[in-house]
Amino acid sequence: MCRWKVFDEPPSKSFEIYGTTAIGRSRRHADLLFHLGEEDSPISRLHCTLLDEDDHFSIRDEDSSNGTSVNGKKLTPLQPVRLHDGDIVDIAPLERGGLRLMFQLARLDGEERQQEQEVRMTRPRNLMNPDEE
Repeated sequence: MCRWKVFDEPPSKSFEIYGTTAIGRSRRHADLLFHLGEEDSPISRLHCTLLDEDDHFSIRDEDSSNGTSVNGKKLTPLQPVRLHDGDIVDIAPLERGGLRLMFQLARLDGEERQQEQEVRMTRPRNLMNPDEE
């Protein structure tokens, strides 16, 4: 399990992610939605995907129009990059209205780890929509 901390929406929000999650602005294409329904948004319908790869998480830009960056380095489309605790991810450039997120690994004790495994097996595809909180 990991957490995303969103910096660009005062007050900042944190939310948990369980497993591979598509990120974008379209309910049809993504699990985690930002700028829902905004056609002029710099965030693509399917912008990037957070990949749960058993022992680590990676992020892959899905050939989005405005790109995804990790710690200031723009990702090559469709090439996953491993994420580390504290990495800063920009979903589209901030100056164009993109979002800045911090990737955080969740620290789990034994009971929480068991619960996470149970959630992974039964989790819904649409994990959270920050626009509807």
